[in-house]
Amino acid sequence: MNGPSVLEDAHNGTDGTNGIDSLVRVTTVSAGEPCATGGKRSDAGLDDGSPNGTAGNGVLEEGEVDSTSYICNGTNGTNGTNGTNGTDGTKPLVDVADETPGSNCPTGGKRIDVGLDDGLPSGTPADGVLDAGEIDDSFYVCNGEIGSSGREGSDGTNGADGFLALVSVAEEPAGDNCGHGGQRIDTGLDDGVSGGVARNGELEDGEIDQSSFVCTPAATSAIGGGSGCTAGSTPGSLWAGLIGFLGLVFLRLCRPGRKRT
Repeated sequence: MNGPSVLEDAHNGTDGTNGIDSLVRVTTVSAGEPCATGGKRSDAGLDDGSPNGTAGNGVLEEGEVDSTSYICNGTNGTNGTNGTNGTDGTKPLVDVADETPGSNCPTGGKRIDVGLDDGLPSGTPADGVLDAGEIDDSFYVCNGEIGSSGREGSDGTNGADGFLALVSVAEEPAGDNCGHGGQRIDTGLDDGVSGGVARNGELEDGEIDQSSFVCTPAATSAIGGGSGCTAGSTPGSLWAGLIGFLGLVFLRLCRPGRKRT
């Protein structure tokens, strides 16, 4: 060897500067220039703030854009030819009929049949009628069961007693009603209407509904002798007429359905 060899300790070099991020920004372009049908614009550049902008902020600013490119939409193709018309669909039909009481509905109800108007497996297709052979399904809507009888109600309150018919007979002095006097007969109900006390057994003035008179006839010459009765008094015929009249009044007052005036 020509001379001694000496290995010197190696030293780490200084760190290099950080690289600059590259950024891409993509935006939509409306139809026009440079894309007739619209498309996308792609801007690229370094996040270096050159020639202007903020370096290292992760945003590609206008001053940092180094290149711009466009990806344009393609033009619309020509319309294809129309396809052939499809066959008409089959119309669904529904039929509703009464269902008599039986196994389907114990209390009766409605049967609803549904199916297609396709004539399958039997029937006439497209005739608007759901034939028996076209029924695909049936279901029932049944009446509710008859409920049990309700509890018998209590007796109503007794109605009010009717009013008694009353008759009052009094002497009628000679005057406008009877020129020679007679008997006045007042009739009415013991109802206390128009004044008076109801059900007290007395025919009061306010309870009088009608008044009639049995008048004494004018005096005439005596007929016969020894009878002890002067003409005109006729007590027998007077009381007979009175009794008959009272009977008519009683029937009138007690007749059902009488309407007071």
